[in-house]
Amino acid sequence: MAFTYLASEGEMEELGGCLRFGRRDIFIQPAQQRAIENAAGHLARETGAIFVLVITRGGQLLHARGQHDEVDLPVLSSLAAANMAAGNEIARMIDKHEAFQVLAHEGGRRSLLMCVVNEHLILLLLVPRHEPVGWVRMQMQEAARRLAGITPNLSAAGAAGRTESDDGDLAELTDQALRDLWTG
Repeated sequence: MAFTYLASEGEMEELGGCLRFGRRDIFIQPAQQRAIENAAGHLARETGAIFVLVITRGGQLLHARGQHDEVDLPVLSSLAAANMAAGNEIARMIDKHEAFQVLAHEGGRRSLLMCVVNEHLILLLLVPRHEPVGWVRMQMQEAARRLAGITPNLSAAGAAGRTESDDGDLAELTDQALRDLWTG
């Protein structure tokens, strides 16, 4: 099951065909939205995820894929963004900030992983506990790189910018090599 915020026709016309999210003026073009949906779907299939969320750094849900009926997605999105912000601040304070910071919460039956995509987005993944966290983390980081390529600039000034990643073949070859490595 997938969920994506859809603007009304009036909102879409007013914004020139783009979707606007929150007070930070994040704009998503329809082509970017489709690419985000495809990237989330690919990640869900590769990792066996229960669900995948793409949220703004401000905590607004942008896209959800998977079984999330029992979860309050707006609340989870807000809490995840706050958790990432706290983690980033702790990392900054101890001078340990890295390019693809991943936070993982491993539970008895499920693991939740979160990753910063870029200055605008966070990727959140809930997977069954039997999935290898290292493998899921590698797949998540690759998905974050793809999403960063799809959404390099989501501000009003960048709304007319690039919408697709140019390195799809390389990414697919990398994915296949990693699958072969992990599955033997």
